[in-house]
Amino acid sequence: MQSPNNRKPGRFQVERRYEHLYGVELQDRIAERPIAWVPLGPLEKHGEHLPWGLDALKAHAQCLRLAGRFGGVVLPAIHVAGIHDPWHSDPAVYRRMRAEVGNFYLRKKTLRLLVEDIIDGLSNIGFKIIVLNSGHYPNYQGRFLKQIAAKKQTPQLRVIAFDEADARLPVDHAGVFETAIFMALGGKAELGRVVPEQKNKIGYWGEKTPPTDATKKLGRAWIEQIEAHFERLLPICDA
Repeated sequence: MQSPNNRKPGRFQVERRYEHLYGVELQDRIAERPIAWVPLGPLEKHGEHLPWGLDALKAHAQCLRLAGRFGGVVLPAIHVAGIHDPWHSDPAVYRRMRAEVGNFYLRKKTLRLLVEDIIDGLSNIGFKIIVLNSGHYPNYQGRFLKQIAAKKQTPQLRVIAFDEADARLPVDHAGVFETAIFMALGGKAELGRVVPEQKNKIGYWGEKTPPTDATKKLGRAWIEQIEAHFERLLPICDA
């Protein structure tokens, strides 16, 4: 993925990664604009051409770009923050199916506690806007995060639960959309590993959105839509 120094120029071009800040730099960033960007995703199979950590990796890279434009601090990518609606009604069968694919997800109550603790901790140290950016976007997770955000909202704290579907983008799983976005953010897509036999299988891509159609140009256009979405939510401050 792109380093902070290679991102699209923005208004706030200083170190934004929480884990790389030194001492009072954290308080300086909060005083400048108290936005916390939280990238979330599970470790989940995305075909043979994309990494298992794709969801949180692209969410983190998006957050870095957005922080460069709107200010704030970006948390490290959280790679074990995903839930999914069951693929089968029998829990034992569903567990076996996940084992065969290689995915693992949290229980809903575990994700709730994790996200609520993150929100509470960030709020306690002075953040006033917290953006939960989920690179994993089945409705099952999206609705759940929005419920948590609504519950934690106060007059002093704004919590935004976002995923790429909220920006009216043509989201898919491991297909042209996710592949193009990843490429445009500086990620490496191993398109030579894509073969027709993979289509429509769990953990792979659908035949209507083949990853081989992905280009950086497409990805950049979709990233601009994400940025436009946040311009409506978080107008650029004058600082």
